[in-house]
Parts: sequence; structure tokens; C-alpha cells
Amino acid sequence: MPTETERTIRNSPHSYQGTRCGGVRRTTLERRTDSLHQAKIVLAEDDEDMRDLLAGALKRAGYAVDEVADGNELLDHLADGLLAEGRVPPDLIVSDIRMPGWTGLDVLAGLREPDWTVPIILITAFGNEETHAEAERLGAAVLLDKPFDVDDLLQAVHKVISEIS
Repeated sequence: MPTETERTIRNSPHSYQGTRCGGVRRTTLERRTDSLHQAKIVLAEDDEDMRDLLAGALKRAGYAVDEVADGNELLDHLADGLLAEGRVPPDLIVSDIRMPGWTGLDVLAGLREPDWTVPIILITAFGNEETHAEAERLGAAVLLDKPFDVDDLLQAVHKVISEIS
């Protein structure tokens, strides 16, 4: 049975076991070449340093990354992108849970419509049993507890993207 920090979000079609590791560190994973298109990720993180670190790692891994600073910006970004002619939703959303305005869980709950299939990876420094249970209930693809190793996030992203490709 996984520990709280090794929880698997089991009810999601995009499950992955997130692991809490030492501190966040930079990674040197090779550029993705296994996809015909560059997967698009929206990253929502209110801590600018963390957002820069995660966005840089995702970009070095070959993903196209749009960055937003909070839940309100995330919803605005998604709405603007979907309303623009010829735009398509992102392949994946990576969102912090505790942010100003809408939380990552609020956004996840709001997006859980029958025709919305974009998976969401949640990250949090405040992962307790209730948070994990709520994320699982709402259908999060993955929930990673901070601090985590950037490689763990990249592995989760790769696994989720490969399952939807």
C-alpha cells in the first residue's frame, strides 16, 4: 500500500505513482523525440522561482510550456485559448493546488465536464489525506507532494502524455 507521499491516483485513466524525494533539483533529461507534435503544457504555479524551475525543465525535455501565475490566470488562459479560432486545448495541465484566486482543486473541479479530457497533474506542499482524497475524487492524473525531484514530475508528464498520444 502506498504511503501518503507515494499515493497513486487510482481512479484516473492517467494514473502515475508520484514520489516525494529530497529537494527539487534540476535535471538533464534528453529532449523528447517520440511524438509527432510537441506536447503543449500549461503550468500554473504562484511561486515564480518554482514556476521558472519547472518550466525550464519541461522545455528542456521538449515540451511547449505556457506559464501562468495563479488559478485565475489559468482559467483566463484556457478560455482565451479555446475561444480563439483554430486553437485547441493543451495536452496537459500542471497546477499547484494552493494559489491565489482559484486553487488547483477548484480548477480541476470546474473542468471535470464529460467532454473535457485534458489530464491535470497537481503539485502541493500541503498534501494530506484529505487533499489526496479530493484530488482522486476529482480525477487528477497525478498528485505530487513538494518537495519532489524534477525527474519525478518529468516522468509523470511523459507517462500521461504518452497515454493520450
